[in-house]
Amino acid sequence: MKKFFGNLILTTLALTLMGCGFSDKGNAGKGQGASYEQAVDILNLIWENTPEEEKFPSYGGNSSDPVMDAPGTVDRGDTNLLSYTLLVPEDLQESVTDAASLVHMMNGNTFTGAALKIQGTEVEKAAENVRDTVAGNQFVCGFPERLTVITAGDYILYAFGSEENVTSFQSIAESKVEGAKVIYNQLLE
Repeated sequence: MKKFFGNLILTTLALTLMGCGFSDKGNAGKGQGASYEQAVDILNLIWENTPEEEKFPSYGGNSSDPVMDAPGTVDRGDTNLLSYTLLVPEDLQESVTDAASLVHMMNGNTFTGAALKIQGTEVEKAAENVRDTVAGNQFVCGFPERLTVITAGDYILYAFGSEENVTSFQSIAESKVEGAKVIYNQLLE
């Protein structure tokens, strides 16, 4: 009898503890807003859910201290990186309180992705500003094929580059990022 109750208690405890780590990812992207601590957390979520066969050599964060093959946090004081690599509009840079990036190692026009936390301005208007800046940029060494701009709470996520890489980024963001809403998805010409 003691053995029976001992097993019953252990089974109940095991089932209870298994539920503690449960997360309903099926409803991700359907919430009202995103609650991520850092911009890099969002890009890490997307990159971790990217199938291995779709990953490419990359770096993230600052060019002076990059994170290899993963997203990294961007120093908001590095205006060259913000302006010329990530194409963050100059008039928006003051509103960026946190930023992260993931860039293709060989050619940023193959893939450049970023997450920006915005404060003090309307996120959808800022997303439009990002879209206009990327679409109006004069690219060197090839032209990116596609641009996607996504909002998630106070964050703007965007990527430009090859059709395949950007489509994958968007698809994963829509399914995994809480509150993700595609604002722009367009071919670049």
